[in-house]
Amino acid sequence: MGKINMGILDGFEGKVGTVVGYKVHGKAFMRAYVGKMANPRTKAQMLVRERFGKIIKMSSAMKSAIDLGFAAVAKQHRHTTGNAFVSANIAAIDEQMEVKYNQLLLAQGRLTTPSFGSASAASGNNVTVNFSGAGGDDEGEKKVYLFVYSEEAMAGKLSAGADIATGSVSVQADGSWSGSTVHVWGFVAGKNGASESSYIGTVEIV
Repeated sequence: MGKINMGILDGFEGKVGTVVGYKVHGKAFMRAYVGKMANPRTKAQMLVRERFGKIIKMSSAMKSAIDLGFAAVAKQHRHTTGNAFVSANIAAIDEQMEVKYNQLLLAQGRLTTPSFGSASAASGNNVTVNFSGAGGDDEGEKKVYLFVYSEEAMAGKLSAGADIATGSVSVQADGSWSGSTVHVWGFVAGKNGASESSYIGTVEIV
């Protein structure tokens, strides 16, 4: 049972009625008390677990991109970049466990998202995308990045940052992906945070 020392407005620890009090770094918080479920393996509960499991696996495969694209958001909310990514994207997994790639975000922030063209793949597994509209006062402090993801391999590859003035960014996909189709995103990141990522589409690796 919880104990309130200085009245109802004081912080408390433990269960009091239908709420639970706890402290984190000296700050008092409370949340609703959730008792044990009669059937923790209902269809709805299993679906939630499966969706979380799938998006967490994707967060591992996309770590290089989300560590950059969610860095500022994670710091602001005192989360890990992985937690920020999962929170932003759990709704992109539907009830049939299909991923809505066009809704998936690899970066979030206030910087301007460039206008990206279509992805093209040349020999040597090289994926290239042209972009425009990525300028601004902090032009020299940010770069444009490209990320490609193979659903089949459950793996991805992040490009090196491209200067704003180049108008083009490229990434060399894994050689084992030759002949397969990959998903492509682009975003801006720099010392002032990131832009929201843009889903560019798919391209076949040659």
